Amino acid sequence: MNLQDTVQALEAKGVTVALDVGVHRYCSLDSNCPLAVQLRRLTTDADITLEQLLEGYQEATAPDPVDYTLPEFDGRVTLKIAGKDLELDFNDVISEQIRITVERKLREIEGISNDVRRTGTSLYQSYLREIQRQRSSQVLPQMDYSVSSLLEAGCLITGSDRIYIFLFPSEYNPQYIIRNGTRYKLSDDDITAIKTKIYFKLIVTKEGKFLRADVLDTGGNKFSHYHGNRNYDCWGEVVLPERWDRRLASLSRLVHTLAMSLTTINYNSLLEREPPHMPYIDRLLKRSTELGREGEREVPETTPARRTRWGERRQADPEEPTIFTTDRTLAATTETNDEIRIRRFGNSIDYSLDTICTECGERAGAHFGRGIFCPRDR
Repeated sequence: MNLQDTVQALEAKGVTVALDVGVHRYCSLDSNCPLAVQLRRLTTDADITLEQLLEGYQEATAPDPVDYTLPEFDGRVTLKIAGKDLELDFNDVISEQIRITVERKLREIEGISNDVRRTGTSLYQSYLREIQRQRSSQVLPQMDYSVSSLLEAGCLITGSDRIYIFLFPSEYNPQYIIRNGTRYKLSDDDITAIKTKIYFKLIVTKEGKFLRADVLDTGGNKFSHYHGNRNYDCWGEVVLPERWDRRLASLSRLVHTLAMSLTTINYNSLLEREPPHMPYIDRLLKRSTELGREGEREVPETTPARRTRWGERRQADPEEPTIFTTDRTLAATTETNDEIRIRRFGNSIDYSLDTICTECGERAGAHFGRGIFCPRDR
């Protein structure tokens, strides 16, 4: 509805507006035109509702009613036959034909009128919804970060409706696989082949509440990986904070944490077993190198001690027997005591004195030094 239509609608409702719209008569009523703003204010001051305004517009633009009253007609016909005039009355026949034709046209007009009415109602409802949306929508406050801080954080910012969107460039660079508590190192070839440039997308509300974190490819589409599909990313034990403290450094730390969580592929909680352009997970595991049980580590070779838990420091046992070779000379060995027991008895701990040694054929009870050494080694 333009300004000229609005003025005519107001006049149809008995409201005279002392406003010369002039060349602005074709400006939309809901535009930023100064006269449109002034006319909206006048309409509000006059307590004219939108419904009344539309009624006035309909009255002002409604076409003149169509008169469907048909003129009188005479259906009498005179025929001259054999010199005689024969008068016939066709009034009934003609009237019936006209009636059928007129009724058909009236039904067509009524159908068109109903279509126009439904279209008008739909447009009116759409107009009301748009007005409600415009009134309820709020503009996001402008972010006020310096260029240097944005470059330092490597951050891109955009917004949509009531949310902020932060984009951080990074790399998808898995290094390990963990399966049933055992950690494996990926092969160098697989690490190089899988390494991909990505973006972390953080979504935060206007009020500073974290909604979600996604991984995107360089085209801005959802990135599929072993722990992420087209709809969702699994972050394992990483929990997104509930609130944002409005600092870019906090977002950078969160992105670093998320990137580190992707360096290990958890075989037992996959979303994609063969993401696009990446190896099938079992082939990836087959080419990897086992590092050991999660939470345990091997003691360095120079320390004659067995496995210990992470964080513990086990000193060498002074009573640990010296390892001899068959020629009774001291020898440096890369085998731990556990490995020697496994090689000779098949188990490092649970063996009986009757267990036969695979080295000498004697029972374990005939050995000395906790079942490590063969009698022939003396």
